[in-house]
Amino acid sequence: MEAESEQEAARTVAEAATASWKRKFPSSKVDDCTVVCLFLQDKQHPSSLAPKT
Repeated sequence: MEAESEQEAARTVAEAATASWKRKFPSSKVDDCTVVCLFLQDKQHPSSLAPKT
């Protein structure tokens, strides 16, 4: 599958991650998946946490 835009690609990845999360952890909330994604995003982009000068 090829996404036509970056936004579409991001949505597809998020939907796949949510579906996978629901299969692996059916008793967990989707918000738990969001926390993990944001945590991993911060690890990949540490400069996003740097104070703006």
